[in-house]
Amino acid sequence: MQITDSTKKSEMLAHTTLCSHPSVKNVLIISDDNSIENEVKRHKNISITSSQSLDAIRDAGDSLFDVVIINNSEINSADKVTFAHLKRITTLYGVIATSASDYYSENSSHKSLLASIGNEFRFSLPFTAENQTFILGSKKFHPTADLLVQKADMLDDLSYYHADIQRASFTLPTAVFKDLAPQIGRAS
Repeated sequence: MQITDSTKKSEMLAHTTLCSHPSVKNVLIISDDNSIENEVKRHKNISITSSQSLDAIRDAGDSLFDVVIINNSEINSADKVTFAHLKRITTLYGVIATSASDYYSENSSHKSLLASIGNEFRFSLPFTAENQTFILGSKKFHPTADLLVQKADMLDDLSYYHADIQRASFTLPTAVFKDLAPQIGRAS
């Protein structure tokens, strides 16, 4: 069985965020890929707002979204204002996840994105799905310590994601962790 990169990306971006937050009601998805929205719909009683543009971050109301999922390469060159807006539009316990540049091939871009998220969110942590890289930002919940295992394990018909994959996806080689440690966010 082969699992496509698109499936891995959509499952990891959707379920890693939604299984790290106990009471998601409103989700903003910034992507031109409908598969992420389809994954979010596996979770019940969630209102989804979709956009293809980062402008949705600037235009959204305060404390509106529990989760924001970004699959848009423009985030790699976004300015500080965009990240301040991300913090503003997420609720008190907001969680965000974004696709990110690769640590190994685009090290400075990866570090910059990690630091930008870390400046606004308590946790800013890289995670992977084989050859793909993402970053999770969270105001309160840690994606491994606060993982809602029962919620994760109740999802049916997934191809890639499960609770153990989530835990493992945040594991970094020692040298990489040491190199990224200054950028891993601990915003106050």
